[in-house]
Amino acid sequence: MRKFALYYGVLRSTGELKTLSLGARGKIQDFKAQCKKDMANKETAIKYSSLVLATDYGLKNHYKLTMPEAPKVTKKKEK
Repeated sequence: MRKFALYYGVLRSTGELKTLSLGARGKIQDFKAQCKKDMANKETAIKYSSLVLATDYGLKNHYKLTMPEAPKVTKKKEK
């Protein structure tokens, strides 16, 4: 396969690359739509530090994900 598109994530814990999708270069728009859905997902943000779209030409897009904040805990005042 000479013409390809690749969608992968960088694991937050180890820094390893994990391939999420691989296909023909014409499917890069489908991968981009999937990437935008994944960026909105909290579980994906916890697992991956960034998501990357690439083709046989090279790097297309690189999205860094921020770690979701933990809910703030407040102390109750006793009367």
